[in-house]
Amino acid sequence: MGYEGDVLYHGKSIHQLGDDYRKMIGYMPQQQSLIPNLTVESFLIYMSTMKGIKRNVISENVNTIMNALI
Repeated sequence: MGYEGDVLYHGKSIHQLGDDYRKMIGYMPQQQSLIPNLTVESFLIYMSTMKGIKRNVISENVNTIMNALI
C-alpha cells in the first residue's frame, strides 16, 4: 500500500522552499525513547543540538521554556 502527496508549508510545497523550511519547523516526539532517563531540559538541549542551533541560542530558548513550565 503506497501513499502519495505533497507536504505544504504556508501553502507552498516544501520542494519549492528548498532547505529553508527546515529552519522553521521541527519534530518533537511525544514519547522519547532514544536515550532513557533524560530530563526535559536535557532532551530539549539534545534535540536543539541535533537541529544545528547555536549553543547560546539553545541556552536562551531552553531557559525560556523551562521557566514557562514552572
